[in-house]
Amino acid sequence: MKNRIISLILIFVFVASFKVGASANNTKLIAFTFDDGPTNSITPKLLDALAERNVKVTFFLVGRSIELFPDVAKRAFEEGHQLCNHSYSHAWFTSLNSAGIKNEVSKTNALISEIGGADKNFVRIPYGDMNSSVKSAVQAPIIQWSVDPGNGNMNLSEQAMISNLLKNAKDGSIVILHDVNQKNLNVAVTAIDALLKQGYELVTLDELFRLRGIEPKNGTVYYSVPQSSSETKFDESRINEHWASDYIEFVTKNGIMEKGIGSFEPNFYLTRAMAATILWRMADCPAAKTTHLHNHSLLLNLISKNDCLTEFEDVSADSWYFEAVTWSHSNQYIKGVSDNTFSPDTYITKEQFYTLLARYGEDTLCAAPAVDSPAVYRDDVRISPWAKEGVEMFRNSGFESLNDPQIFRPLDYITKAEAAELITWLMRDCPKSGSQKTA
Repeated sequence: MKNRIISLILIFVFVASFKVGASANNTKLIAFTFDDGPTNSITPKLLDALAERNVKVTFFLVGRSIELFPDVAKRAFEEGHQLCNHSYSHAWFTSLNSAGIKNEVSKTNALISEIGGADKNFVRIPYGDMNSSVKSAVQAPIIQWSVDPGNGNMNLSEQAMISNLLKNAKDGSIVILHDVNQKNLNVAVTAIDALLKQGYELVTLDELFRLRGIEPKNGTVYYSVPQSSSETKFDESRINEHWASDYIEFVTKNGIMEKGIGSFEPNFYLTRAMAATILWRMADCPAAKTTHLHNHSLLLNLISKNDCLTEFEDVSADSWYFEAVTWSHSNQYIKGVSDNTFSPDTYITKEQFYTLLARYGEDTLCAAPAVDSPAVYRDDVRISPWAKEGVEMFRNSGFESLNDPQIFRPLDYITKAEAAELITWLMRDCPKSGSQKTA
């Protein structure tokens, strides 16, 4: 583990893996959806492109196409994409009676379930052909779209489609494309690359709804899932009702995490400076190799000569996190995003926080008895290769999040509540060697 930690650290600082934001509400999410597949010619190429970019999307599958190409549909599921229902035969639903509509939906749900997906799914009605009777008969949340690159024109040029998509894309948008021809494939790949550069995170529909705090309802039509204040705001007069209230109490009473100006802000995101400070406080605020020196110019001179310490232009000696960052960096728990920058205000993702906390708590985690059935996340394929060891150390020791026992969300920013839960488990609840973990 010790040798592997050094290589993990180098990978951990890769700048592209960090997303910078000015406020906790800045995360830009967008869901790409693909209709009418799977196909044997285009869908595999699309899956290759998505895998290369570590992007997950939602496929609205036609049942009879699943029967033709079950292996392609299965591959999409196994690679972490969401499979949803686009009817069995792509019929006009307003021309069917209630029994016919239910049959179209149930047959495709059964085929998706056979592959390994859910037996109840979001439905996209073919042609958007719906009325009140159709909505009632579908008996599922109905997904439309807010961004159609073709604007209903199948003959629009590839460049025009790309331009339309990028011009209309917003946080919470649902994009409709079709994995049936090369033009749609080219539009998707080009637009995805552009949106990633703009700071968007591409998510499945399940993730989009959950991250926005919305429970989809049967018979309701959704065109987009924009951000709401409920994502991060929490009425702290009801803090005892928060799912992480026990963990928040532990970390605040033990001085590991602090309340802000009268509030803990459990749903706000953790920054790199906060993460370094948490480790420092967990270790009882030790002095780093040079932090006892008060002469800043002398300190920087010594730092430049020390392989373990680096001068960070964005970490001043009078910053509240200076000692914590210096100590965490000197002990190789966390590195800068470059040779001379630390990026203290950058939010830290779940897989990044698990990795640095695993480095700090390696002895505790390695001493814990391995559990027989560690947690299995439905989105394991999203965890970056460099982060897998740290994540597995926690779950092999028995950690399961109360908030999300089945979905890990490695690329999401970690909230203060989620960090408090992990810290509490490592410091208080992690089973000791020879003990039995209680349910």
